[in-house]
Amino acid sequence: MALFKRDKVETQPGQSAADLLAQCAADYGTPEEREDRATEARIQSGLTKARAADTAKARWGK
Repeated sequence: MALFKRDKVETQPGQSAADLLAQCAADYGTPEEREDRATEARIQSGLTKARAADTAKARWGK
């Protein structure tokens, strides 16, 4: 499952910063959306580590 669209941002002569910003927002999301995805990824990572620790304890009978 791909979380991010990884298209190269190509600039064109005369392209304004606003145009580039709009293209980046369309490709990668707004800063708020990126922060939300990062937060969700940290939560999932923590849950995965906790489950792995529980599994390791269960295997050794502790």
